[in-house]
Amino acid sequence: MVHESSLDKYVYDYIKRRGYHQTALCLANECKGLPLVIAADDPQLGDPQGQIPHGACAPPVPSSASPTTSDTTGPASASADAAPPPYVRVPSIILPYNSHNGLLLDWWVVFWDVHIASRNLLQPAGVPDRARIYVQHQHQAQAQAQRQAQRHSRGPSSTTLNANGKRGGR
Repeated sequence: MVHESSLDKYVYDYIKRRGYHQTALCLANECKGLPLVIAADDPQLGDPQGQIPHGACAPPVPSSASPTTSDTTGPASASADAAPPPYVRVPSIILPYNSHNGLLLDWWVVFWDVHIASRNLLQPAGVPDRARIYVQHQHQAQAQAQRQAQRHSRGPSSTTLNANGKRGGR
């Protein structure tokens, strides 16, 4: 459950960074408990005339009791009977690890480079050096482990020296 919750956070972060704001709102509504906060630079859905895009999900309620800005347009200031807000902010999320590109994209870039290098789907010139070297190292480590396993499975070799320093036998 902890792993799924962490993945939910990073998926939300990724889709928001990519500009899929309606999808981010829908995900936030379905994944209850995401650590959302409203920030001044959060993107807005809707236009100045108060039109919320057709099919847009209702805005999630940020988990933060006090927004990080004085702008509380959205669910924190609206009552159940009030009209929908003129626009909806797409909240930010609090992440334990945050990078410039986002963890999910950083992970994907490394995964894809290694996958391509291990499958030889591109010409060698198209495979990043770090991925090619990593895959070569992994193949060498696997080959060495197999050789060691074969040596251990054969048992004592006839070329081993006995207590008298002679090969094999007595």
